[in-house]
Amino acid sequence: MSSPRINIRSESRHHVSPRQQTAGLLPGQVAPNRHALSSRVTRSSRASQSSINQTHREILIKWNQDCEEFKQKIEVKKERERRKEQSLERLQDELLQRQLQLEKSETANAKYREEISKRDVRDARWRRKASDWANREHELSSRVTKLQHKIVGQEQKLHAAQDAAKSIMEESRSYAMSDDDIRMQLAAMAGDWKDWVRQFAHKDVGLLKTLHPADAAELQQSIAGFAVTEGDWLQKNLFDGPRTKGTPGLLLQGMLATFISVNILASWDTTLQSVRAQFVGSNASEMTADSQVSTIAELFNTMRMCDEKSGHQIRATIIRTITRAGLNAPGEGDSPRAEKARRCRRDISNRHADEFLSGPARFLFKELDAGAADLREVRLTELIEQALVMSSQLWSQRSVVYQSAMRFFDGTMPQDHHFTEPHKSQLRLVDEIEDEYYNLPLGMVIQPAIVAVGTEDGQRYDKVTRVWLKAQTWRIPRPAE
Repeated sequence: MSSPRINIRSESRHHVSPRQQTAGLLPGQVAPNRHALSSRVTRSSRASQSSINQTHREILIKWNQDCEEFKQKIEVKKERERRKEQSLERLQDELLQRQLQLEKSETANAKYREEISKRDVRDARWRRKASDWANREHELSSRVTKLQHKIVGQEQKLHAAQDAAKSIMEESRSYAMSDDDIRMQLAAMAGDWKDWVRQFAHKDVGLLKTLHPADAAELQQSIAGFAVTEGDWLQKNLFDGPRTKGTPGLLLQGMLATFISVNILASWDTTLQSVRAQFVGSNASEMTADSQVSTIAELFNTMRMCDEKSGHQIRATIIRTITRAGLNAPGEGDSPRAEKARRCRRDISNRHADEFLSGPARFLFKELDAGAADLREVRLTELIEQALVMSSQLWSQRSVVYQSAMRFFDGTMPQDHHFTEPHKSQLRLVDEIEDEYYNLPLGMVIQPAIVAVGTEDGQRYDKVTRVWLKAQTWRIPRPAE
């Protein structure tokens, strides 16, 4: 039964149905199923659509990526633009600040140029004044030098010249020297004092600040003789100020000038002591000589109290007679009496020199070797002896000799230019404030004035009649504003 089945199938396999024919199929070919074909087409379409969709997705993804990339580029560009704008803004701010600074600098430069111009004008004025003062100082220095040379050259002939001049002048008037001669000699003496101070004073104000309290008090007491010590102006101006190098010399000059003026030039007793060898016997003791000097001084004071005019006439006559007797001694000053007079003056000079050198002035001297120290003492002795000779000339006049130190300018003596002149260290201050200088408070009288009270005819013993040597003052500058 199986074989026929197989045959049947074989036959049926070769049978062509009408459908196969219609479909153009060969025998044995099976006509495709429409549903299957449709499914196949659908699958193909789906595959194509899927491929298209895949392509679209890829294109879309690519597009999105490009868009993102483009956006990023745009953002980067915007960021760059923003940073560029910020940089431009900062640059504009910097330029604006720089412009403001330039404007301020220009304003400041204009102000500085104006100040510099004013300063140049002031400097030019100061230079002119400095030049004028330098010329003036040079002229005065030349005159002083000539006078000093003249004095040195005539030193050996001084006694004979004084004798001849006094003899001639006594014939026509009652006093030995003219006012001009006195002024000239006193000015020369004051110049010698300054030279001595300049040579031997130290320049370190720090040494004065480190003194022992007892030494500082001793120095302060000596300074009080020619300076105002109340207040702190001394400390501010002379010890702590910008120019303290000359302070020791300034103080030493004040001490020396005051010492010689008070103890020698304006001292009637010292003058009598210096000429006592003219009227004391060669064998007289020191006590006898002092007793005779005291007797003459008491006689003068008694006569002056009874009749001031007669008292001063007697005093002038005594001094003039004794002095002339010594100068006119036989041998033109080489007689034993003249030699004794010189020895007496030298002893007095040595005593005063020792007193000064051992006093507060010792804190103002520079360090010296033995030879220079001896020279300092010898030169000081000569200055004092020179003052003794001058003192005898002054007291041989009928006028009374006064030295106007610090205390005399406290309402007693005028402080104007007729009686005073500024110290050399303040000449610049005088140029700055001119006449206002004399309105400044008086700080020091570095060099006392030497004045005459009364006239040669015995009148006006209550006022100053002549100023032989002006006081040199140091006034307290006003504090800087």
